[in-house]
Amino acid sequence: MINKDNTNNKIQFEKIGDIYYPVFNDMQPSLGFYAKKRKDFLKKYYPYQYVQLLKDKQYKKRLFILNCYCEQLYQKRKEKY
Repeated sequence: MINKDNTNNKIQFEKIGDIYYPVFNDMQPSLGFYAKKRKDFLKKYYPYQYVQLLKDKQYKKRLFILNCYCEQLYQKRKEKY
């Protein structure tokens, strides 16, 4: 993680793929389109893995990271065409 000073407040950033995203320790990241689809897929077809995911304390962060990678891949492919 990288610390960047923003008006005397320390904000931590985490590099995910090619982009730095802010890390908010007190807030849960919102789930994007791809993260919601992954969660629904696990719930429907792999209920055991879905329950294991919910038991993990960092599951929203993991899904947020997955969503970030998917968004970046989508943007790169969109730029090619």
